[in-house]
Amino acid sequence: MKLEELTIDRITDLLCHTEPVRGHISEVPIWDISDLIDLFLPYGFFDWPEPGVNKITRREYVNNGLNELNGTKSLKKLIEYIADPRVYINKDISIEDVIEYLNELLKYDGYQLQKRNLQYKVINVEFIEKKDTNDALFAIADEMRERKKEGEFDTFMDAYRWAEKNLTQNGNPIKALSLQGAYQKAKSAGKVD
Repeated sequence: MKLEELTIDRITDLLCHTEPVRGHISEVPIWDISDLIDLFLPYGFFDWPEPGVNKITRREYVNNGLNELNGTKSLKKLIEYIADPRVYINKDISIEDVIEYLNELLKYDGYQLQKRNLQYKVINVEFIEKKDTNDALFAIADEMRERKKEGEFDTFMDAYRWAEKNLTQNGNPIKALSLQGAYQKAKSAGKVD
């Protein structure tokens, strides 16, 4: 997953966001420095901030971590963790606001967070803008087949029907049978194993 620098900067803003505490002059970060270290460690960013980290250093740490992971599969997993609703339990920020904010940013890089079961997954939406309709439909069909294989749907047709109800291509509805047909065409053309 590769993001532009401006997207990285705005995700840094989210992770460094602070909120006022009732009865106090100072603000408390939603992600304190230990949360940020715990966030980046599993994904391969092992830099350690200096003790007594201030707001500017926290921002630099987060920005460096995101840039280090940019272009790797680990960035996708980190974004999905940031979008996990459980992270925001007992915090004064709603998961809906986080998802809306992230989706506003990610769309410029061809990605989107989509809810699957109770969690959000990053999907590549660049295919929606492709002019070749059959390739675009195949890409959607392929994504739905993967989701079926992951156990989200009972049958491939259930996955296609979900896409029919929830996705559009260039603003137009998608038909489940069109997805099935596009997959079969791709299979006959040797694009599918």
